[in-house]
Amino acid sequence: MTKTLFTGVLSLLIASCSQQDDRICEAVAKAPNTISECVHREGYLLADAEGSIRDVATAVVEKCRNHIIQQLLSKPENGPSLEVYATAIEDNAVEEAIRRVTEARSGNCKKPE
Repeated sequence: MTKTLFTGVLSLLIASCSQQDDRICEAVAKAPNTISECVHREGYLLADAEGSIRDVATAVVEKCRNHIIQQLLSKPENGPSLEVYATAIEDNAVEEAIRRVTEARSGNCKKPE
């Protein structure tokens, strides 16, 4: 009886692990125009890659490097120095990537088309 109950519970858990959790997963832009959209898309695409969440997040940010460069080129003249601005953009992108990779892994989100 106990073995049968354990097997049934285990089967339910395994089945639920392979399903997308729509409370976590969000729609992804097909053609990202911003750093955030790129990080979201690439975070979902790379979420199942081997490595720690931080390692995958770093790879995500590298895939979005062109969007980061575009934003750096549009830096406001009266804003902070380019170095401070670049560091802030990079730090924000990494934090967003960590969140998106975690979200994708937790919700077993489908890869974008």
